[in-house]
Amino acid sequence: MCESRALARLERETRLSHAEAEADRLSVMTSSIAAATYRSLLVRIHGFEAPLAEALAGVRDLAAHVDVAAHTRIELLEADLGALGVSQPHAHARCTDRMAFASTAVALGWLYVLEHNRVVHPLLERYLAPRLPEPMATASAYLRSPPRRRELGAALEDAAGSDEAAFGQVVYGARFAFRSQRTWYQRAQQHVA
Repeated sequence: MCESRALARLERETRLSHAEAEADRLSVMTSSIAAATYRSLLVRIHGFEAPLAEALAGVRDLAAHVDVAAHTRIELLEADLGALGVSQPHAHARCTDRMAFASTAVALGWLYVLEHNRVVHPLLERYLAPRLPEPMATASAYLRSPPRRRELGAALEDAAGSDEAAFGQVVYGARFAFRSQRTWYQRAQQHVA
């Protein structure tokens, strides 16, 4: 697949944050695996991604570049949580960091972090499927949802591909989002531990 130059550049500009983000997603692969462990992971993910999805939906011009709901996939995440017995995911802890975006470019940086997280979903799904066959049969639509990197790459090209100032805002947004996500996962993990 031919990736956009803006997306490839954003990958390079944020590479230092990738390992921590991936480790947070794959953390269940080093603990004792039970349906409760998987449920806790999805609750933590929801605690960060649901408020982010709400904030992104409020960015006026973002919808002109991408299908925000298709990138956030909150409805799939909430359906999986429901199948795992979490009927009111919004009642659980949520990230309270201020998620306001000065521009569409900054919002695209945050959206990139959500898309980057999906890089490890196939690995996570393959690891969990044989260990948790019942929960994964009914509660893995979020992990199995296909990536939307091509659409994101096109949006990045459209919004910031040749505009250095706008691209700088995308990078700023992505780096800030990675830090915010990392802080959230650490806080949420302490509440579970």
